[in-house]
Amino acid sequence: MYDYISIHSNDYTKKVKSGLLEQYLTSNLDFEKVRHLTFCKELHGDRIWLRGIPADLDGNYAIHTLDSVE
Repeated sequence: MYDYISIHSNDYTKKVKSGLLEQYLTSNLDFEKVRHLTFCKELHGDRIWLRGIPADLDGNYAIHTLDSVE
């Protein structure tokens, strides 16, 4: 099962720095950094994964599909 959330600036016009997000997830929520914008944590015997998708200032982002990256 997948859940999606969006993390963005208040007015969508500024970037959220991945370093600040990484620090929050590892320091405050005890996630382990696997690679850039990918984190995991074990919770009640299940592995929880967080994967970020970089977006530009207009909110456009890349989607990984079976054929390619769009």
